[in-house]
Amino acid sequence: MVYDITNPQAPTFIEYFNNIDYAKEPGAAGDLAPEGTKVFTQDGKTYLVAGNELSSTISMYELATDGKMSFVDSLKMGDIDQGASEIVAYDPESKKVFSINSQYKRVDVVDVSDPSDMKLVDMINVGYDGLQSVSVKNGLVAIAVSGTEFH
Repeated sequence: MVYDITNPQAPTFIEYFNNIDYAKEPGAAGDLAPEGTKVFTQDGKTYLVAGNELSSTISMYELATDGKMSFVDSLKMGDIDQGASEIVAYDPESKKVFSINSQYKRVDVVDVSDPSDMKLVDMINVGYDGLQSVSVKNGLVAIAVSGTEFH
């Protein structure tokens, strides 16, 4: 959902966007269960990237100045219902998205220099359960991990 919060005391609903095809099985139905989102500007355009926990996909949308969304691309990161895409972060310097992948206990690195053709380009293998969040800035990636004794 998109809201205009120019006036926080009176938010205005703009749009609800859903690319799910309810006639298909969940594995082929589209982007299911967005877990984390990030809005960013790249090359003069504004985008929203979402990590979708159930479908294990990363989806990209372009945001128009009026708040309307248009689907750009989706990238499969693992198996259905395995949490292979959850929380996302964006690095403007490298034009990459970093995504928690609980199925494989790693952070996936996705090249979004061309948002209409996202590509998995690298992985940070953490090797622990409990990956919770990821942030990136100035070439550093911070990964929050819960309930794990790190060695």
